[in-house]
Amino acid sequence: MWILATVGNLPVLYPHNTRTVHYSLLRYTWDCAFALAGQSARTRHTEPVRVLHGMWWTFAVILIYTYTGTLIAFLTVPRLTSLINSLEELANQKDVLWTYRAKTAHETLFATAQPPSTYNKIGQLLKERPDLLVHTDDEGINAVLRGDTAFIKEKSWLDFAMERDYLATKQCRMAQVNQIFFSAGFGWALQEHSIFLQLFNNEILRMSQSGLFTIWRMQNWPSPNECTAGNPGAPAGPKSLHIKNFSGHFFIFGVGLGLALLAFLVERLLLRGFFRDAKSEGEWRGGGDLVVCWVGLIK
Repeated sequence: MWILATVGNLPVLYPHNTRTVHYSLLRYTWDCAFALAGQSARTRHTEPVRVLHGMWWTFAVILIYTYTGTLIAFLTVPRLTSLINSLEELANQKDVLWTYRAKTAHETLFATAQPPSTYNKIGQLLKERPDLLVHTDDEGINAVLRGDTAFIKEKSWLDFAMERDYLATKQCRMAQVNQIFFSAGFGWALQEHSIFLQLFNNEILRMSQSGLFTIWRMQNWPSPNECTAGNPGAPAGPKSLHIKNFSGHFFIFGVGLGLALLAFLVERLLLRGFFRDAKSEGEWRGGGDLVVCWVGLIK
């Protein structure tokens, strides 16, 4: 605005502008800030500056109302929740089907469960739909990525599978249900009355109490990322605004800047043409007549 007002404010184009007050760059910067606060301003404006100022006001109004609308939506839109948060919820709906690996402990667990337990409901679907069973872990992951399918698998294996998928795609394409069920313990088998039994028990207990297991897990387990950090299954509200969400606003302001510069160039070209014609014909009589001719040409 300061450049267009200083360079473009010529007496030939604006003879009625008899004021010789020159506003500083800081004054125009302050006027732009006033527009964001809804306040008016009074500065010297040429036609290009009027165009640019009008587009800046438009930009400011749209920006304010967009932010206000997003804030209202944040306060009124209900928080988003996951469709499934437990094994029971999975078994009591049919929008999302499920699968597990065939010929594993999972198949034995669900296939032999007695009704009306949740495990029995899980196994009943696979009895009716044996085509849903997968024979490898990769088939289970692919079934999840195709959509509308859940894969029941050990949490430790799923943690590494999600980590590999995130590193390969940089996208959160999978999520785990928070509930953990069918916890299985692991141990070492020794001979009955072995002299090493008490030694193994004491050392394993000592490593557990000293936090060594926790250190090993931190060193070798996948690090938390944007998909697994915190509580992945917890309800999530609307996302925060970023500068890219306002790209359309800056496009509008860019159009206004282009129109203002175009108006400035048109004025400069018309001014140069009027000077050339007046000099060649010897009919230059002052800035006032020139402005009348220019206005008539525009009309």
